[in-house]
Amino acid sequence: METLKTILPVSQVTLMEDRATVKRNGTIHLTEGKSVLEIDGVSPFLIDKTINFENCSDLHCSQLTVRRRKLYHEEQYKDDSKKLFQEIEALHCSLFSLLDELETHNTSIEDIQLLMGRLFEEIELEVTHGQACLETWSHDLNQLLENTIDLKKCQRQQLRAITALRRDISEKQQLIDNFQQKFTHHASLLIELQAFTTGDFTLNIDYLLACACWRPLHRASYNSQTQMIDFTTCAAVWQNTGEDWQDVQLFFSSERASLGVELPSLKKDVLYTQRKSKEIHLEINEQQIQELSEVHEVQSKLMPGINDGGEVLLLRAPQKSTLTAAPYATTIEIEHFSVEAAAHLLSYPELYAAVVLRTECPNTSSRPLLAGPVELSRDGALIGRTDIDFTSVGEGFTLDWGADSALSVKREIKKSSKNKALSSWRDDNFECHIYLSNLGSESKLFSLTERIPVSDIDKVKIALNSEKTSENKNADSNGFIKWDLKLLPFENKKLELHYQIKKHQGVND
Repeated sequence: METLKTILPVSQVTLMEDRATVKRNGTIHLTEGKSVLEIDGVSPFLIDKTINFENCSDLHCSQLTVRRRKLYHEEQYKDDSKKLFQEIEALHCSLFSLLDELETHNTSIEDIQLLMGRLFEEIELEVTHGQACLETWSHDLNQLLENTIDLKKCQRQQLRAITALRRDISEKQQLIDNFQQKFTHHASLLIELQAFTTGDFTLNIDYLLACACWRPLHRASYNSQTQMIDFTTCAAVWQNTGEDWQDVQLFFSSERASLGVELPSLKKDVLYTQRKSKEIHLEINEQQIQELSEVHEVQSKLMPGINDGGEVLLLRAPQKSTLTAAPYATTIEIEHFSVEAAAHLLSYPELYAAVVLRTECPNTSSRPLLAGPVELSRDGALIGRTDIDFTSVGEGFTLDWGADSALSVKREIKKSSKNKALSSWRDDNFECHIYLSNLGSESKLFSLTERIPVSDIDKVKIALNSEKTSENKNADSNGFIKWDLKLLPFENKKLELHYQIKKHQGVND
C-alpha cells in the first residue's frame, strides 16, 4: 500500500489559556481503495487522543498515527563545524607561536639577570683591586636595564594576546559542541483511508496542541488637547509548537479546559467555638501598606490567567494572520474604539508622593474588556504601563497617566506619646505635614486625599483635631480627608493633618 505525502495547511486556530485547537483542511485526489496519507509539518506536541478526522459518505478513516523523530542538522553541522575547526586550528597556530616567543623572552630575561649578577661580581673584584670604571659600569648596567624593561613590556603584551586567543578558542569550541547537540523535533501524521470511489476529497482534521497560549493586552493613547482616548484590545500570542501557521483565522477563547467539567465533591465543614482572648492586639492600617516596588516584584513572578468575569468569551481576529513558531510573543489586534474621557489630577501622598493624571471613561466597544496590562502613550509618546480589571460593556474604567512634572509633593509625619498619671489610657499624637509646590507657569487644580486610622473597638479611640487640620476638614466614616486645591504658578502651600489615638493599657501594639 503506497504512502502519499501531502501538506494539509492550517486554516483555523483557536487559542486558549494554555493550549490551542488547530484545524487543517484541504483537497486531495484519491483512487478507489485503501491508501495511506502522510501529512508532514505537524507539531510534535500535539495530543494524540484529541485528533479528530471528519468522515464523509465516500471516504472513511480507519487509523490515525503520529510519527515522531529527531532530525539532526547534519549538513549545517558539517559546513559550520568545518569552518570553526579551521578557525580553531589557525588560532592554535597563533597561540603556539606566541608561547614560543614568550618562552624566548623569559629565557632572555633570565640571561640578562645572569649577566647583571656577573657584572656586579666583576665590579666588586675591580673595586677590591683599586680599579674604577664608572662610565663603563653605568653604561653596561643601563643597557641591561633597558633591555629588561623592553622584554617585560613585550612579555605583558604576549600574555594579554595569549589570554584573548584562549578565550576565542574556548568560545568556538563551545559552538562546535552546541552544533553536535543541535536537533529538531519532527512529527508527521499518518492516516489510513478507505475511498469507495475515485475523485477529489476534502479532508478536515483538528487536534489539540500544547506550547501555545494567549493573554489579553491593551493599548491606550491619550490626546490631552481633545481629551480623547484611542483604546485598542490586542492578544499577546505565544506559540512555540513547531508548526508555522500561514494565513490562518485566529480565535481567542477564555475557556479553561484544564479545569475540567466535573462537579466538586461536597465535604463536611465542622465549626468550632474558641474562647475570646483577653489581650487586644492593635494593628494600624498604615502598617499594612505595601510599597509599589514590592507589589510589582510579586506580580512579575506570576503569569495570571484570563479573567473573563465568569462567562466564557470567544474573540475573533478581524484579519487572517501568520504566526511562525518562536519563543517570543506576537501581538494581534482584535478591536479598537475611541471615547471621550474626563481627566482629573489626584494625589494620595501616603501611597505615592506625586500628583497623578487620571482619566475616567466608559467601555463603548461591542464586547467586555478583559483584565490585563495596558500600554500607555500620551500625546504620541510612550509613558509606561498600567492594568485594568474586567470591564463590561458600558461600564466605566480609569487609567492613570503618570505624575504631573510641574507639581511636587512631600509628606512628613511626626509622632509623640503621652502617658497620663493614674490613667489607664495612653495618648499618641500624630502630625502629618504635606508640602506642595507648583514649579510650572500655569495654575493647577487637583484634589488631595489623606486618611487617618479607623477603630472598631471601644479600647481604641481615634479623634481628628479639626482645629489644627488645614481648612478645618473632617474625616468621613472610612477615615478619608479630601482637599480640593488650586496652586498658582510657582506657588508653595503646606497642609497639616492632626489626629490622636487613645489606647487602653490592655491594648498591645
